[in-house]
Amino acid sequence: MDISNYDNNYSDYNFISYVDNLFVQVNLAYMKKEIDNIDHFVGDDIYNLLKVKLEKLGNNTEMFDEMNVKSTEIINKKVEDNNIIIDVKLVSRSVNYIIDSSGKVISGDSNNRIEKTNILTFVKKVNAVNTIARHCPSCGGNIDVNRNGKCPYCGSIYDLENHDFVLVKWEVL
Repeated sequence: MDISNYDNNYSDYNFISYVDNLFVQVNLAYMKKEIDNIDHFVGDDIYNLLKVKLEKLGNNTEMFDEMNVKSTEIINKKVEDNNIIIDVKLVSRSVNYIIDSSGKVISGDSNNRIEKTNILTFVKKVNAVNTIARHCPSCGGNIDVNRNGKCPYCGSIYDLENHDFVLVKWEVL
């Protein structure tokens, strides 16, 4: 399917770059327990899943040392219900383990990298407004969407779903 028929700015190359960057940002925000910083990049289901996982960790921290993306492949593209939906197979590698508040490893292996295959689903509205400069819908201030999507002036969160792809499903195989 040619997504550029629905989105003039779309290219597979740019989309894959966006996916790789977003994947690392989401994992780092989770590891730092700062998921509010990625709220605008993910759908409610993903955000709530991350929130529950963090609550279960309590004072412990799940680490993703040496995180990188080995490969990213678009496996499906479709337009449905006025949404562009793209499924991606992303293979990631990291040293994945859990530490307690003193830094002691309590689960996992802090010495060896593991590889995970992730199936990610992204959605963008067909009529999304593509703009390079992002402005706060509340006060009009400039927002760095790649940083955290939060307006530095009034604290509002930028609604990315009306402008770009949002991660709505994440399955680890």
